[in-house]
Amino acid sequence: MQIKKLTNDLFYMIRPMVTKDVYMHLINNEADVLCAWELDKIKRKLEPIGTLVYSSAYYSYDDKNNEIMIESIYVAEDFRRQDIGLMLLKEMEKTVYDMDGINGLSINIPIPELENEASLFINNGYEHRVDGNIIYKINAMDISNIPFFSKIKKFKKRYNVSAFNKVTRLEQGKLYKLFDNGVYEWLNPSTYGGVLQNDLSFMVIKDNSVKGFLASSLYPEGELYLGGIYVDNKDGMMVAALLNELADSISRRPDIKTIIFAAATDEGDNLTKHILKDYNGKYWVQVISNFYKKLD
Repeated sequence: MQIKKLTNDLFYMIRPMVTKDVYMHLINNEADVLCAWELDKIKRKLEPIGTLVYSSAYYSYDDKNNEIMIESIYVAEDFRRQDIGLMLLKEMEKTVYDMDGINGLSINIPIPELENEASLFINNGYEHRVDGNIIYKINAMDISNIPFFSKIKKFKKRYNVSAFNKVTRLEQGKLYKLFDNGVYEWLNPSTYGGVLQNDLSFMVIKDNSVKGFLASSLYPEGELYLGGIYVDNKDGMMVAALLNELADSISRRPDIKTIIFAAATDEGDNLTKHILKDYNGKYWVQVISNFYKKLD
């Protein structure tokens, strides 16, 4: 086996080993990748068996630490439990150790799904630093069974709620003015591998201005990600109207299998807990945990 840095003319060889968003970072020169290769005796050529993708430039975590972010690590199933992940990690650390200005490495890991991956880093000097986004997942077919959505139907008629694909260009322009309020990433979830769903994203228009919106994006395997909800003056009834429109529309999209509520703030977490409070069905919870290693 050998490990070497991959050049962009060979990125296509590892496409099945990384997610769409990580692959986009590679081809946009925003990330680098180390690849482990093994000789395929039948094909008589080297085949990729593992990858580690990391950011090609550092970011500042707290104005003190300039860190390289590890974006993903993957080892083909037939080659696991052979310390290949560890070898990739050590090679990456050697590669970035002498980079000017770098004093740390970090990775975000969803818990509990990837606890084995977390143990690889913990056993090699990475410390748990902070928990970030909390992600709740629910089967799309169960949304009609959540009591919250039955209770909020009365709010639907109080607001002029329109899907993104049903508004005029003038109204779209008013929505995009909100970019200055830091919501650009919410409206462009394709940056992270999803595709913005104009028929499942909604805005509230009142007095010729946009008062709120809900943006959603579709990921592989039918996962619908609610990328953001914004309303003026923390209007809870407006939030309810937007969510009600979403619930009604999801029932007309059989391709959607899972709904993901991502709580990046305390407000988002409280809203999601409120939605699921009286729901007795099954749902899943992930915590995105950050792990950090200081480079001495």
